[in-house]
Amino acid sequence: MKIIAASITSIFSYLSRGIYLDQLLAWENLFAREQMMTLISEDFYNDPANVFKQVQQFLGLPNWVLNGYIKFNAVSYSEMQASTRKRLLEYFKPHNIRLSEYLDINLGWDN
Repeated sequence: MKIIAASITSIFSYLSRGIYLDQLLAWENLFAREQMMTLISEDFYNDPANVFKQVQQFLGLPNWVLNGYIKFNAVSYSEMQASTRKRLLEYFKPHNIRLSEYLDINLGWDN
């Protein structure tokens, strides 16, 4: 019985951790919004040098250029089942809309 309860807890934990706006709002209880920088991981993966530069500027650090970027834990996964993707998109849609409005950017997470 404990194994089933742990599995259910784990499932709901993954879902709740995917509601990013709730996590940002919790951090705002500790820090002013202007003290936080929100980054989109896809931007970092596509252009790490530019995102690294943005972080340096945000922190008030001098520009420092890295010579290369090593990808750690880069693995490939089997394709997600269409029914699972559909359920997840439906679940996260209202949360992602709220996040997009809060950040005032189009996250492109609607497909």
